[in-house]
Order: sequence, then structure tokens, then C-alpha cells
Amino acid sequence: MSRWAYRGFLCDISVEWPKFFKLGEKWVLITSPHNPVHYYIGSFDTERLTFEAETEGRIEETRTFYGTNVLFDDELRCMFLGRLRRNKEDTTWNGCMALPRILTIGPEGHPRQVPVPELQKLRGKHHGISDVTLTGASRAIDGANSDTLEIIAQLELNDAACFGLKVRCSPDAIGAVAIRYDRQTLTKDSSNENENRISDPARFDRYHGEGRPVARSARCPAHSPGVARTHGSA
Repeated sequence: MSRWAYRGFLCDISVEWPKFFKLGEKWVLITSPHNPVHYYIGSFDTERLTFEAETEGRIEETRTFYGTNVLFDDELRCMFLGRLRRNKEDTTWNGCMALPRILTIGPEGHPRQVPVPELQKLRGKHHGISDVTLTGASRAIDGANSDTLEIIAQLELNDAACFGLKVRCSPDAIGAVAIRYDRQTLTKDSSNENENRISDPARFDRYHGEGRPVARSARCPAHSPGVARTHGSA
């Protein structure tokens, strides 16, 4: 464009790395303000060129996922992209791309995110367990000896205080990346946790089954053989 006409501010929100786009019937503003990525969802006045947010929040609670972008594919799916920032312990994977997500807006007006289904093409042999009751001790998942995993888990708390999964476990199960739910860390509207976790040698991604905001770690310990275990009570 060679000619511009100043029309004022889009909104009174301080933004950095802004992404402003229409998604369904709503307009979305996403910013990366040197803190967890923030979203605002609302309406856009095309005459006054002003945006009014109706809901807002964090895309996820960590600062690891950052520098987002969006694109729409030929099926009009909103592809949500981002990179992983370094942490204090390890900068090896600083700047690598996070797994692409499909971004939608849920019925309550907040974003929903799920991994792109094309990732299912990377799946190998399936290993599964079911109808298992945990009573405080951890249990290894037979056959899940890999440093690259996709875990789809559905667990019911019943009267348990916490439960979780450990990935990238050392042979003695002391060293591991623990994914834990204690009725406070992850806030859900029921006692049924349904999550999808995808892990590779350097990081893991976690997606709630309902597509709600996710959390990510950019670093996994270099333990071998990388057994997956369930732990806690549930």
C-alpha cells in the first residue's frame, strides 16, 4: 500500500506482536507481551474501525509458547502457530516451532485448541491399558518405551487428591517429567480428565480433551529408555 489514512486506535489494549483476525462470527486479538500469550475475543465495528473485547485470558499459563501467528488453510481451518522460548536450564531448542494447532472459539466465548489431525500420520504401534485403579503406587505402561510418544489419557479422580503421568522416566523412575493434576493446578468443571499429550526428546505438549488452554514444557531430561508411567490415586 502506498497511501495510508490514520483512523485512530483499534482499541485501548497495549499490544506487542499483535494478530487481529476474524474467526467465525467473532474477531480475535492475540498479543505476545513478554509474558504468557494473551487473547481478546469480541466485536469489530467496521465503520468506526474499533474493537471491543467481550472475553479475554491467556492462551496458556507458561511463557514458553510465544511469537504466535495464524493462517487459514484451504478448508478454512484456523492454523495457530508459535515458537518455543528458551528456559534458564537449556537453550538447545530455543526458537523451535511448537506443534501446529487448530484454533476455534468455544460456546462460552473462549478459545479452544487441538493438535492438527494430520499429526496422526506419525503414529506407530498402539499400546493401551484400561480399567486400571491406582492406589498410590506408580505403574509402568508396558510397551511405551520411547522418547517420542502421543498419549491419550482419560482418568477419573473419584475421591483421589491427585493423579498424573510421568514421561521420559529413568529406569528407577526417579528422574522423569511429571504431569500432575491435584484439583487445583488444572481447573475443570468435572472430575474427569481427558487429555492428549505429545512428547519428543526435548519437550512435551499437552492438550485438554475439550480443547481448553494448554501448558507446555520446552525441556525433557535425557533419561533412557523413556518409559511412561501412571502415578497417584484415581
